[in-house]
Amino acid sequence: MNTKKIILIGLSIFVVASVGYLVYSETREARPAATGIVEQEKQGEHIASNTVLASDEKQAIDRIVRVYYFHTTFRCPTCHRIEEYTKNAILSSFGSEIKKGTIIWKVLNVEEPQNRHFVDDFKLFTKSVVIVDEQKGKQVRWKVLEKTWELVHDQSAFTDYIRSEVKRYLEGA
Repeated sequence: MNTKKIILIGLSIFVVASVGYLVYSETREARPAATGIVEQEKQGEHIASNTVLASDEKQAIDRIVRVYYFHTTFRCPTCHRIEEYTKNAILSSFGSEIKKGTIIWKVLNVEEPQNRHFVDDFKLFTKSVVIVDEQKGKQVRWKVLEKTWELVHDQSAFTDYIRSEVKRYLEGA
């Protein structure tokens, strides 16, 4: 073999090994573990365990802030991280509001037929966190939290962003 062939084969092996390692390192990241969340499959609703409200209690609430995380069927480690950080920010900061039912946390796959309308409703173009202000059963305003992708690599800043935006909606600001 001549030197060019040996170098070409060596570089090819290096490239394949590098790509393999990159794929491995991205996929080995563990999915977020459940932290006291009860998933209600049919509704996609997430609320703290042992805080399920009776339906008449939910109806008595005039104002609800819904925090959604919209995703697709395929989810990368960053997508899982956005969900985990958002969930942790909501649960650690708004536990009493979750118990009262004034905050509802939902994770929805927009590729499921019953959820496709959210793409148009909220003008989604990627996986997104959305806050919705609902008063007397009607949606009065909403906001796509666009900075989540910018802040996902700084958990503290990400958490502060989620908390402040949800707080503003709770306060009606």
